[in-house]
Amino acid sequence: MKENYEAYKLGSKVYAISRWYKDGKPTNSCEILPAVVKEINLKQEGINIHVSYWLATPNGKEWGDSIDSEYVSDDFNELVLKMKKVWEDNAEEF
Repeated sequence: MKENYEAYKLGSKVYAISRWYKDGKPTNSCEILPAVVKEINLKQEGINIHVSYWLATPNGKEWGDSIDSEYVSDDFNELVLKMKKVWEDNAEEF
């Protein structure tokens, strides 16, 4: 049986939303940064495949945690609109 999913290829240049933490707790501050896909993680969730990424900065420094595919894109403006929606909805988590 074949599974279908979309994922960026290893080495792809993308942008990702990075959440800021203070004292180990997430804050409402974030930034969108350029990144490179270093590893792709796939997880079966019912009938769906969940994709997340391990990223690095363009200079090769590891991000230190995986990022959900929802917050990774090759389109900077797509992520800006996503964050705008989060702020408008007063969502505390993303």
